[in-house]
Amino acid sequence: METYYWSTDIDLNNNNDVMNYFIDHENTELEIYLEDGTYAEGEDSEGNCWEIHASGNGDFYNHKIEFKAL
Repeated sequence: METYYWSTDIDLNNNNDVMNYFIDHENTELEIYLEDGTYAEGEDSEGNCWEIHASGNGDFYNHKIEFKAL
C-alpha cells in the first residue's frame, strides 16, 4: 500500500495520537486486529496483511501512515 498522508485542524501531539486518529477517522480499507501505540496490524479486503506505522510529517498538523506487507 502507498504511504497515506493527511492533515488535521487540530494538533496531534504524539505518534500514538496519530495512530488513534487514523484508526478512528481516516481508515476505511483495513480491518485492524492489533494496535500497540504507533504500530498496528491490519488486513485488507483481499486478505493481505499489513504492518501500519504512524508518524508526523513535519509538524503537529500533518501526518503519515506507512505500510509494510507482512
